[in-house]
Amino acid sequence: MKGNIPIKTIGKKDGERIHERLLTDEESEVALELEDMFIILPNLLNPGSGYELLDNNVKLYPKSKKARPGDYSSKDTDKISVAAIKKMLLSNSDLKW
Repeated sequence: MKGNIPIKTIGKKDGERIHERLLTDEESEVALELEDMFIILPNLLNPGSGYELLDNNVKLYPKSKKARPGDYSSKDTDKISVAAIKKMLLSNSDLKW
């Protein structure tokens, strides 16, 4: 018990995800990457249509580059410590402590 609030650890619930996917392999094929985000473009191209969606959108987002093909998942990254999360929230004024 912490203070007056009882805490019960129940574990993972049925169907609960352990990792989140930001981009699937298929989405990454048509995605652009900026410094702080991804732009997932619609996959509307027909072979031989003469319209190069990715090339046109790179011109619309000049600081972008084609995303690296593959899954982007939280499974492939290091976990953030509780202290680091608290520091990040406090620095953004999202949390008053």
